[in-house]
Order: sequence, then structure tokens, then C-alpha cells
Amino acid sequence: MKRNISILIPTHNRSEILSRTMKSLSEIRIPVQAEVEVIVVANACTDDTEELVSSIAPEMPMPTRCVVEAEAGLNAARNRAAMEARGDILAYLDDDVWVDPDWLVGLCEVYDSEPADIVGGRVLLWWDAVSPPTWMCKDFETMLSGSDHGEDVFEVPSKGMFCMLGANFSFSRETLAKVGSFRPGLDRTGKSLLAGGETEFLLRAREAGLRMFYAPRACVKHWVAPHRIESKYLHRLAFDAGRTGVFLTQPKPKWKWVPTVLGRPFRGLVGLGGEMLARLSGNESVALSRRLGAVQCLGRAAGAVQVILGSGPLKGKH
Repeated sequence: MKRNISILIPTHNRSEILSRTMKSLSEIRIPVQAEVEVIVVANACTDDTEELVSSIAPEMPMPTRCVVEAEAGLNAARNRAAMEARGDILAYLDDDVWVDPDWLVGLCEVYDSEPADIVGGRVLLWWDAVSPPTWMCKDFETMLSGSDHGEDVFEVPSKGMFCMLGANFSFSRETLAKVGSFRPGLDRTGKSLLAGGETEFLLRAREAGLRMFYAPRACVKHWVAPHRIESKYLHRLAFDAGRTGVFLTQPKPKWKWVPTVLGRPFRGLVGLGGEMLARLSGNESVALSRRLGAVQCLGRAAGAVQVILGSGPLKGKH
């Protein structure tokens, strides 16, 4: 079946890292019946991203171009990418991944063999700049943007987790028409580490009855920057994960958020007690999990305060 695929890469001031992603894309295998383009969205960039893409484009095996989106924010960049795309499949990648040569083949196989509206690929962690820390375990992979669910294609259940990440997911043009665009504000913007952009999009897709599949051969490696395993970053990430969880929750009267504001800090204190016990037993992974869980509780309380004050990013939902 003939496929027209747009590979879309939002980026912000990371041309050096982006160059490696582009190098890996230049080596992918393109199915015979597939037409492919690459669009890089320079999101409020002040570095040489545009010049980099222009210099690389002639060497790419598919049409490649860069467009500029002045509004800062990952979702704003994602929406601009969708507007610019010509393909009937929109495939989003992060700017810091190494794309497996068979990534596109694996993606097309699932769209060709399954009634898929949305397809999420495998995301392995890329320990290139730093070694895995001693506390690293399976539970922390998602926090570091890993998503490895085995070797088999499967349909994502209609309830529960989505098991796909914005670093490597795609959907049909018809899906975009049914679901609508990404909501600006609910994702990376400036120093904020909110991370619910694709999740909120997928929630709307699920409500619309669209079907999602996992594609293990559509695989990328996601670069783990050294600062992402440092305590300061992990604390910020956990705090904003707590806020994100509140913003993604179904609407409720504002007064019903009061127990969250009052109760979550107490649960955080309980979590810190669990951290102390885990450290006494020498279990570093559990100790870190308890501490980050406590920070996430504080983030949920802060997010609830924002909703009560009407300052959350999804004001129309609450």
C-alpha cells in the first residue's frame, strides 16, 4: 500500500544534538511504496538550527526542510509541523534520538497490517554521554523517556496507560481531523517540565474511539543527557509530573481540589519516611522512588492550587 509519511521533529536550540538525529535519519530504509519528507520545526531558536538543516538537506535521501515557529512551546511546534506536513501519516520524533535503520519499515508494517489510527514505537535509553546510575531500574525508564514493551505488536488497551511517548509516535491525518490539534501550554515551554502534551492528545483520541498500536520494530534510542540523572532535574521532573497529572484530570468543581491541596503534602511526608526506611535497608532505587513520589505529591498540590485560582494551562477543561 502506498504511504505518504511526514517525519516531524520539533527542536529548540539544540543543533548539535539534532545533527546526530538527522544523521541517523539519513540511513533509514525507505519502503518501496513510501514517499517521505522530513520537516524540522525550529521553535523559537536563536542558534544555527536553520543553517544546519539547510546544509544537511542536500545529503538526505528524502526532501528535508526547516520551518520556523516563533511561539515557544513543544505543542506549538507540533501544531506548526502538522500544518506544514503533506503526508497522510504524521510521525513525530524528538530531536535527541538515534533512529534505527528499520524504524520506518516497522512503522509502515503496523499501519499496513492493523486497523491503526495511532502507532507508538519502541524507545530505548541511549547511554552515550553517561553510564546508568546505580539506582537505575525498569521503573525509572519511563521517567527518562524510555518505552520498551517487548518484541510483539499489540493493540493498546482502551483503558490504562498508553505505553507510547512523544519521542516516537505517529498518527494518521484522519486522526488529527477527528481529535484536533495539540493544546499549547501543556508541555515543555522554557524551564517548565510539564509533559502531558501527547497524553492529553491521546486521551481525546481514546474518547473518540480511535485505535492505538505498539510497533516494536519502529525503534529509536533516546539520548540520556548527563543532567537528566541529577537530583535537581529529577526533582523538577517529579514536581511537574504531579502538576501535569492534575491538569489532565477530568473536570470537577474547584472546591473538590481542596483535599488535594491539604492531603498531598501529608502523603509526601509519609513518602519521605518510606525513603528513610529504604535507605536504612540499602535499597537505593526504592529510596529514590519514595523521595520523587513525595516531590510529585507536592506538585499535585501546587497544580490543584493553580486550578482553584484558574491559572492552569487547560483553563477550558476545569
